[in-house]
Amino acid sequence: MCFNGCEKYPGDEGLLSEKSELTIEEAKAFVDNQNLLLFSLKSGDSQEHKINIRTNWDFAKCINNEKVSVVETLIESMGRFGFATPECFEEWKASGDKAYLYSMSKLVVIKLKKTNQMYSFIMTVAGDKQYVEGKHFDLYGNTYLKRDKNLSGYVLFHNLDGKFVNGWVYCDGQITNTVIEPENLDMQVRLKSALNVLSLNQWYEECEFWITYYIGSDGNIHITEYTESCRDILVFLGYYETGDFEGEPTDGGGGTSGGYTPNNPIDPNLPCSNDPIKNPTIASSGPSGQHGGLFGCVRQGDNDCSEGVYNKFHGGIDISADYGTDIYSMYSGTAKIHYEPGGLGNYIIVSSSINGQSVWIYYGHLSAINISNNQLVNCGTIIGRSGNSGNAGSTTPHVHIQTFVNGTRVSPLQYFYTQFDPNTGSVLNDPCNSL
Repeated sequence: MCFNGCEKYPGDEGLLSEKSELTIEEAKAFVDNQNLLLFSLKSGDSQEHKINIRTNWDFAKCINNEKVSVVETLIESMGRFGFATPECFEEWKASGDKAYLYSMSKLVVIKLKKTNQMYSFIMTVAGDKQYVEGKHFDLYGNTYLKRDKNLSGYVLFHNLDGKFVNGWVYCDGQITNTVIEPENLDMQVRLKSALNVLSLNQWYEECEFWITYYIGSDGNIHITEYTESCRDILVFLGYYETGDFEGEPTDGGGGTSGGYTPNNPIDPNLPCSNDPIKNPTIASSGPSGQHGGLFGCVRQGDNDCSEGVYNKFHGGIDISADYGTDIYSMYSGTAKIHYEPGGLGNYIIVSSSINGQSVWIYYGHLSAINISNNQLVNCGTIIGRSGNSGNAGSTTPHVHIQTFVNGTRVSPLQYFYTQFDPNTGSVLNDPCNSL
């Protein structure tokens, strides 16, 4: 299986962008670290059922717009589960056709381009009776960034453990209301005005095998159809509230209109994603000053570069950090621990795939190591603490960052969220948590 590139959805040409592009490999690493095993369905009267789930990365697709980079793929489960509108549920009871129960659920990973913050969640589309019949029960054309122009029904977002986050009501492709979960899922909900209460039939069919997907001869996604080793369908009601949608109706998709609204905003005490510390600055290097903390022929005192004042090569960049400062992995990947007494001292290499390239990022002169060898780390994982180990014993504490792309040493500046002037080292942009 290859995770090096992103594919386009049909009709989405022109939305792809190289800036902050989220790769399938990076999304997979992000999800794998969250141990996605069980998804919980919980009803308004506190019934709960846990379902074994897993992701099928063979169907992963990615797409960008100017604000967000997205990877989404299909979910497989030990049995079937879904959400059905009341009218679809009644049609299933009358006809026995299970197609009326089916909703579409995908695992979605997003990276916000403004901050590089990443989130993962499950997106579910449950259409009303007229819509699903008109689509011949095929809802897979709805993506995170692009909803069907005729969508009527509900788009729901759950965290990977099944906790409901937010949702949207659609009518003929336009958002008309928000969906929120009541604070108390009990009889008080049913006593409220019926205009404010939404009930969806949550259902589960327990089977002894994984429900999988395949591409049919018609080029469409199909689900395996088995009737053996499955128990009766368990159905219970889930209660939600609808709220007014502020603003003009919209087709939604991404951002705060039609998208996932995380309930854990960016922590202002943490660094921006792709920065090793909060608000990084270039460290000064003796008589070469801050210029000497940059990459390339930036230092005085040697002749390994062309003639001039700055004739000593520096193979990375030095980031100022008080002794013992937490150092965060700039990207997801596999971390390896090393020690070089006459060079980088205690250092870690995190190998990642970034925009289809193999990138190794070195974190040098550490005073402590916080991870185990060959550990898979996320962007934002604390991997060590700053120091002056190795040949930096006479300098002020800092972290030395080196980068190699496909085995070739390159400037690390392009891999930071913070933008530095390559000549002076001054910071050119605002911190992510000040935007």
